[in-house]
Amino acid sequence: MPSTGTDDLADRLRAAVGAFVRAGRGRPGAMPEHRAQTLGFLMREGPLTVAELADRRQVRHQTLQATIPDLEAEGLVRREPDPRDQRARLVVLTDGGLATLRLELDRRAGLIAAAIEHHLDADQRAVLEQVPDLLHRLAGGLMPE
Repeated sequence: MPSTGTDDLADRLRAAVGAFVRAGRGRPGAMPEHRAQTLGFLMREGPLTVAELADRRQVRHQTLQATIPDLEAEGLVRREPDPRDQRARLVVLTDGGLATLRLELDRRAGLIAAAIEHHLDADQRAVLEQVPDLLHRLAGGLMPE
């Protein structure tokens, strides 16, 4: 059982990460998060069925059934037959979808870089250098085995 100090640290970390993520999403002109998540999974994992995407995003199948046609109409994704199951269709990230997502990710990274430059001193930046690896390590500890 974690100690009270660890519980407090965990709660503060959860709140800080949540605020950080919301701040990056909440800016004018940002790609809506449901779209960025969908395109992001396709970029990282390759073509997926709507059911697989829904599972990855932890949303209902019907939710994605409403999102995919919009992404398709904008040329960000296309659907192709699934070679594993001819009854199913895969959602595939297009070159335009990849370019759009990369632009969004670059914008987000630029905002973070500017915030680091303007709000943290050299010592704080040195501490921050360790945070990504630590968060990845913690994320691995949260995954079911």
